[in-house]
Amino acid sequence: VYKRQWLDTITYKQYIEDHLGFSKYVTRHADLILAGSVGLGSDTLSANCARGLGMPIKGGKTVQQSTSGPSDWVRHSFPGGNDGFLRHFIKKIIPNSFKGSYNYNDIMNEKIQFSELDKTTNLVRMRLRSTVVKVEHEGESSKKSTGVIVTYARNNKTYRVKTKKLVMATAGWVNKYVVKGLPEKIYSAYDQFNHAPFLVANVAVKNWHFMEKLGISSCVWRDGIFGNSCNIRLPMTVGNYQPEIDPDKPALVTFYVPFYYPGLDMAEQGMRGRAELFSTSYADYEKKIRAQMQELFGETGFDADKDISGIILNRWGHAYVTPQPGFFFGVEGKPAPSDIIREGFGRIAFAHSELQGMQHWGPAADEGKRAVRQLSIYS
Repeated sequence: VYKRQWLDTITYKQYIEDHLGFSKYVTRHADLILAGSVGLGSDTLSANCARGLGMPIKGGKTVQQSTSGPSDWVRHSFPGGNDGFLRHFIKKIIPNSFKGSYNYNDIMNEKIQFSELDKTTNLVRMRLRSTVVKVEHEGESSKKSTGVIVTYARNNKTYRVKTKKLVMATAGWVNKYVVKGLPEKIYSAYDQFNHAPFLVANVAVKNWHFMEKLGISSCVWRDGIFGNSCNIRLPMTVGNYQPEIDPDKPALVTFYVPFYYPGLDMAEQGMRGRAELFSTSYADYEKKIRAQMQELFGETGFDADKDISGIILNRWGHAYVTPQPGFFFGVEGKPAPSDIIREGFGRIAFAHSELQGMQHWGPAADEGKRAVRQLSIYS
């Protein structure tokens, strides 16, 4: 614990260059890995954040019990990402939400029956196309309140519902504006959360001989026209869905594109990245992708005009929380911002993966469990 606390007082750049004495070229390599994992580079992220992501730390093991870094990790991904978890949840609480039985094949491969989600006969109802715009305690104060009022918008109308207690599982940059009467200490804690944007581009190709001829299925580069890594997606075998990995057949080439500007303030990097992400037109991104692929694979016969079937862009303005020094253990004896937020606000508890510094499924589930238990004191 002591070492993690110390690592949380410095950036990973300071750890690499000042503590270990390595050159800036090592930092540059670390930037490439960190930015692809959490959005920003080693000049802004705490060394403890880097440790948690599996980056090498001298004299101690990472949270994955390995000192050799992310290359040792075994990662799994459902088709659709976290959609796999959500499908299981929904099938469990609303049995008719999917056709078939409660088994892996049916849950993952059957279509959602949207008409079943909001029926009055359901013990749990899901209301789609609805955006919560205000959450507030009923009554004069949170301490004397007997419930929470939620206001949401749907089809250009607003509605109000009341509940005895509520978990805000939405992101911090939403909570700080939606929850009314939020204590200043929680609002200030949320102000210490910074976020980086990210772009994932999926390029549909008619075949991937252009990579097979190089003997690769993924690659990394620096100072290119677009992004710095791409790979052929390895489809997951799910029940009756048995995709083939065949260079003769169509595939997806996925690009992962961070937005980081070493040397700038962390908040400024996030704002500049979001501005670039959303101001760049689809046409401009398409030109960059085609040019990058032509540069990477042109020598093996790749022809962007003939080989690309389509491009889908996924633009995430707040893709990653980016833990700065002090994020996990606080500074100058003050509590960490996430610990302040975990205290909750009356009958409202906060649970989202940002609180653990990693926007992934595991931290989200941990925080959700904690928040539900926290509210058990209210009847």
